Amino acid sequence: MAPLTARAVESLGLHPEESLTAASVALRKQLPEEIASHIRGLIMSGQVVAGEYVRLDRIADELDVSVTPVREALLALRGEGFVRLEANRGFRVAALSKEDVADLFFVQKGLAGELAARAALSVDRDVLEQIELLQQTMQEMSRRKSWDEIDHLNFEFHRLINNAADAQSFRGFSVWLSDMFHTVFMR
Repeated sequence: MAPLTARAVESLGLHPEESLTAASVALRKQLPEEIASHIRGLIMSGQVVAGEYVRLDRIADELDVSVTPVREALLALRGEGFVRLEANRGFRVAALSKEDVADLFFVQKGLAGELAARAALSVDRDVLEQIELLQQTMQEMSRRKSWDEIDHLNFEFHRLINNAADAQSFRGFSVWLSDMFHTVFMR
């Protein structure tokens, strides 16, 4: 491993006067977490799908790391339910169960309800008119069975509500959850 710069040492939360050994240890602990985040992103975006094997060597080459932190990352993802370890085969992306899907809808329902309640307290007339128009348009598109158009309009509908709710912490999670639904249900 190349020596770390003072800036890299600081980015790890260490002081420049601390030894590079301490920085290396911190980096080694952080690396599997970053790799797990990368792999989780591949799964959530649909670039790696349920049933597909995640090849340690491919990920290691892609990220220019050894297979050891990739294995550690995959073990962590196994604990989160993203992958399954199959004897003599490797790590395989786990399929969502009916319970997983029900859980996602439960979370989405609660979050959407909370955001709508907050938006109702502060939404201005122009935004409310846009929301009403989107709802009417979605109803018309439903009669026409224009599912792609409904998907687009629904995203815009919820974006307006989420912005009106002015809940920054929920907004990011809501976008992530929406992406998750698209990955699972719109493929």
